[in-house]
Amino acid sequence: MRSSVNILPMPALEAMARGCACVLFDCEGFKEFAVDNKNAIIVPTGDHKTLFDAVVNLINNIELREKLGREGIKTAKKFNWKY
Repeated sequence: MRSSVNILPMPALEAMARGCACVLFDCEGFKEFAVDNKNAIIVPTGDHKTLFDAVVNLINNIELREKLGREGIKTAKKFNWKY
C-alpha cells in the first residue's frame, strides 16, 4: 500500500515525480520523503548561501543531478496522489 503525504510538500514531491533534482530546506514536511544526497539535497532552513551553493553544484554536476532525478522518481512512486 502506498503512503499518503501532507499537501504542504507536494510541489517538491511533484517535481521529483518528473525527475527534477530538488534542493530543499530542512523543513518538517520534506522529512517524509527527502533524504539528503540520495533523492534531494537538503540545506539548513533559512541558509540562503548554502541553498545557492547547492543549486550551483547541481548546475555543474550532471551526474549528481541525474542521480537525484532517478531517485526522486522512485521516491514519488511510493506515494498516493489522492488527497
